[in-house]
Amino acid sequence: MSLRRTLVRGLRAARLAGVADRAAGAWAAWKARRENAAFRAAHPGRPTPDPRLIYEIQTYASLAEFDRSGRAHAAIIADVLQPLPPAAHILEWGCGPARILAPLAQLVPDAKLSGCDPNGAAIAWAAGALPAIAFRTIAPAPPASYPAGSFDAIYGVSILTHLDAAACRAWVAEIARLLKPDGVAALTLHTESSAAALPPADQARYRRGEAVALGGGKQGSRVFAFYLNPDGARALFAPHFAEVTHRPDVAAALGQDIWLLRAPRP
Repeated sequence: MSLRRTLVRGLRAARLAGVADRAAGAWAAWKARRENAAFRAAHPGRPTPDPRLIYEIQTYASLAEFDRSGRAHAAIIADVLQPLPPAAHILEWGCGPARILAPLAQLVPDAKLSGCDPNGAAIAWAAGALPAIAFRTIAPAPPASYPAGSFDAIYGVSILTHLDAAACRAWVAEIARLLKPDGVAALTLHTESSAAALPPADQARYRRGEAVALGGGKQGSRVFAFYLNPDGARALFAPHFAEVTHRPDVAAALGQDIWLLRAPRP
């Protein structure tokens, strides 16, 4: 076991992972300051978020990597959501500082885009930087403040992976409510390979299809991790969607498995 992994487990057990992660974010932003200054100089006029906001959702504070990964993941999302109706209304659930949503706007120029997140600082930055996209701060727990049947498509990347089982069930039901009857959702969960790093007892639970949550920080934060195997994922999604499709083929490029959910149940 690596020293870093041992340290993280110790911090989780002591419920200090959140404090340590904030300190790590400030340190990562400081280390990336020259690289980030060079990125801003090379892209004059492009709005860039506070690197600490980036670290809250990623494992880095690099503006260049934020830009690169956002474009790559937006291309995957645009592809898996097809076919979309003309002028589709798409929501990114858990958009943070618009890492994916900003480049997605270039890939689906005819769509109406919205983004929501409980992180008010991220939403405030995104709303100021991207006025053509409708951003909204939401509560950590459903319901979200949108009418039923508002969206043709909803996606959430690395969101369920940071909630516990009860919150996952509540949000999957809410996403079904927010979709139009012919709408589609794309939600991600950890891959089989990432679950292989779990401690042996948690791996055994994962293999049995049980939900495994590693706490130590608040839900929704990067230090709270949730794992569910494919059988467990189907059990999570099937009560709310008639069509559940696993797309592990995109895991290498995205870092997580995508689950496509169609035909929301009333």
